[in-house]
Amino acid sequence: MRIHLLSRNSLLYSTQRLFQAARQAGHEVEIFDYCALNVVFASSRPQLYYQQEALPAPDLVIGRVSPVYTPLGASLLDQYALLGTTTAPTADALLLARNKWRALGALSRAEVASPRTAMLSDLEQLDTIAEQLGGYPLVLKLLQSTHGSGVMLAPDRRTARSILDAFAGLHKGILIQEYIKESQGADVRAIVCGTRVVAAMTRTPASGEFRSNLHRGGTPQQTQLSERESLTVIRAARAVGLDVAGVDFLRSARGPLVMEVNASPGLEGIEGATGVDVARAIISYLTHCVTEAPR
Repeated sequence: MRIHLLSRNSLLYSTQRLFQAARQAGHEVEIFDYCALNVVFASSRPQLYYQQEALPAPDLVIGRVSPVYTPLGASLLDQYALLGTTTAPTADALLLARNKWRALGALSRAEVASPRTAMLSDLEQLDTIAEQLGGYPLVLKLLQSTHGSGVMLAPDRRTARSILDAFAGLHKGILIQEYIKESQGADVRAIVCGTRVVAAMTRTPASGEFRSNLHRGGTPQQTQLSERESLTVIRAARAVGLDVAGVDFLRSARGPLVMEVNASPGLEGIEGATGVDVARAIISYLTHCVTEAPR
């Protein structure tokens, strides 16, 4: 099977692991910088180009798209789909997963529980929203962020207003979310492939830090999911339209609360923590989907 792996940096751990897994499975795989790809609509069938070279359409494209390049990545995935290529993720799923507010709406429609969250459009609504969410502390998030950037904990009203004043100059959407005290800052990352949870780890924040992201010094450890947790993360991935996803949730007194569904989850932390060959599982699942797809 011919596979295109899209990544801005071919040396990244996740990119290399997926490349190696595809090669080991006997597939023909190439890595392309998606910023150098384009499709020309000059006939009844579009033509794919990498720099000046015309490329045949692959059977499968795996998009490892940075959040900064989400619109470009989604456009390219749409264009690959026009060529008859199976895309992972689809353009629509990538765009939905990267918009935290719309993704929470999709989770709500699918009856997947998440922390109580509101969108702040007017600073004068802060007191009302804080009361609706159960009071302080509250978590403040930029609508689009990654690796824990743009995420802050406000222990009280004064701190919240100070943070929001700073965010206001960025002219970006701001989410206000309840803080789940019993999780003590730890969360769970599960990798989902279709209807199967491939691997899961807890992430415990570093001392003095409430964000558990590994890029922020969080400590990963393998964990086992309960049946309820497994069903929740599978439903969450499906709600956002992702066949392969990294689902982040909190263990709360109300059960698992999904915070985010990631379209391009990193593999280094979870493979190191669990010993599971996640890259191999992803390649196996996606190539099986292509093989079984109706023609």
